[in-house]
Amino acid sequence: MNNQISTKSSGLGEGPLWHQDRFYWVDIVSGELNTLSKGVQSCLFKSEQGLTAAVVHSEGGFVLSLDQRIVHLDKEETLTLGEDFNLNDETLRFNDGKCDPRGRFWVGSMDCGESDFSGSLYVLDKGVVKKVLDGLCISNGLCWNDDCSQFYFIDSATQTVEAFDLDSETLELTNRRSVYKIPEKDVYPDGMCIDAEGNLWVALWNGHGVICIDVAKGEVIHKLSIPCRKATSCCFGGENLDELYVTSDARGEDLQEYPLSGHVFKFKLDVNGLPATAYQG
Repeated sequence: MNNQISTKSSGLGEGPLWHQDRFYWVDIVSGELNTLSKGVQSCLFKSEQGLTAAVVHSEGGFVLSLDQRIVHLDKEETLTLGEDFNLNDETLRFNDGKCDPRGRFWVGSMDCGESDFSGSLYVLDKGVVKKVLDGLCISNGLCWNDDCSQFYFIDSATQTVEAFDLDSETLELTNRRSVYKIPEKDVYPDGMCIDAEGNLWVALWNGHGVICIDVAKGEVIHKLSIPCRKATSCCFGGENLDELYVTSDARGEDLQEYPLSGHVFKFKLDVNGLPATAYQG
């Protein structure tokens, strides 16, 4: 059983999101925002400026991170820039992005060559962008506990899942610490999500699936396998938030050996996730 649910593969599937009975994800290679509902896959928007992440906007449409800019895709599908902010550095691009439980959009930048620690992590809060972390190479997985006092983060280049104490009013990150380091060579943690019990579900790029980490113990307690090498991210969805949706990467893959690379996979679990929060503009 391969658990595949998408009907068309992505070059680089990322940014899975469940909102109001519908599943969304982006293809970074094609710049497409895709959706899947009742078995039908469609493209909602295609960007010529790159597209790395999408979250729902509380006033309609989506907040998108393009390669260099953060924009609002409104109901009329026109791009407007709410904040005069872009990266202004051709060696960097935005990568993974997600809203915290208070509706603020967090998005990190990464070095395009995936070798220099010159990226940063930003928060868009009511139209204002604030930098909260520096010295990143491949800014990736983001998630929070339910009261937004703990922030979990992945810089894939370090092969480590980290935790911070978060002051949710000032956005100050303190008490940086390792939760889990991937022991296998050339296997990298990518996107992740959190379940209602506080465990982290982490997609493994080059690791053939997703691991579940018990944060308190710092150990893997479960693994889900997918029929391709490069899982990229995951999110909870379904009516009871007890389904895990997993995106994947088809770049550089031998499609004869791994023909389902780039597809989305779904798993029914015995644990529930936390609902995604819309951006509060």
